[in-house]
Amino acid sequence: DDLTPVRDMSPEIAKKPVHLFPPRPAIRWTYDSSPDGSKSGKASNPPKGAILTYHLAAEPDEEITLEVLDNDGRLIRRLSSELEPPYIAPDHPDANPDEKRKAALEAAQGLNRASWDLAYEGARRIPGSTNDAGNVNVGPLVVPGEYRLRLTAGGKSVEQPVTVLPDPRADATIAGLSAQIEFLIGIRDRISSITSDAEYLRGIREQLEARHSALSEEPRAAELVALGEAALATIVDIEKLLYNPNAKVNYDILAGRDGGAKLYSRYGWLYRTALDHNGPPTQGMREVGDELSALYRQSRDQLGRLRDEDLRQLNDRADELGIMYLAVEAQ
Repeated sequence: DDLTPVRDMSPEIAKKPVHLFPPRPAIRWTYDSSPDGSKSGKASNPPKGAILTYHLAAEPDEEITLEVLDNDGRLIRRLSSELEPPYIAPDHPDANPDEKRKAALEAAQGLNRASWDLAYEGARRIPGSTNDAGNVNVGPLVVPGEYRLRLTAGGKSVEQPVTVLPDPRADATIAGLSAQIEFLIGIRDRISSITSDAEYLRGIREQLEARHSALSEEPRAAELVALGEAALATIVDIEKLLYNPNAKVNYDILAGRDGGAKLYSRYGWLYRTALDHNGPPTQGMREVGDELSALYRQSRDQLGRLRDEDLRQLNDRADELGIMYLAVEAQ
């Protein structure tokens, strides 16, 4: 175990509002999946990545955060004492009943221990949607090197450097790992963009449906409602390019319902597959990425026409009639 806090603790440290002890170097281990069979007699493994110990003079009233920065000051990861929303709701059929969730950071008075798994931020998920590739809110591991940790609690921030060492068993080069991360970050950001597009379409759909309900008894609005219904049909078409809005469980996608895997799932499979090795993406991965990029550009073209033509026409006509219609036009 890491005895650094025991060696370093002092009355001066105890008086500080927040203190982050220097972490030991972390090894970028490559982990295998856990074996099947009985768990009888099983002991807990150490946390993955860098183990962090910090002291709080008092329990803070607000969230505490840990930011991981690279040498250029760019944010790589943000951990929080607030519990993140679950990947899927606990009562969902695909949920793991044995899953135990807790916040990444504890915020108790005195000594606290946490860990950073050496990963970047993951992709943003479409709320309430399923991805048959699994959880995409995971990030690639950083390359070995020097990083900085910034702990903030009660309005006070402290920093410590942390060293990430290579797995001594691995033959992956820094250049190869860097190429892998560049590829994965691009895929991660594309999945997050798909999520943003889906959220935008949902917002427009909710506004259209609300306006249709409010104007159902207004004879002057008949034309607007008709234009809005056409826009809703376009929204459905774009959504079905991006993801499966009607899929309730993973098997709905695997069974090919509503057209099977869409961009959200297809990018998910590419992302999870490219995460599962140490080295640059294969030629096949790059070719699949290029194919999906072309399909995503098509969805963006349709989204642009919806925004710049259909919705603009709706609002222009509503202005002529003196009727407020959509509050949001641009993404």
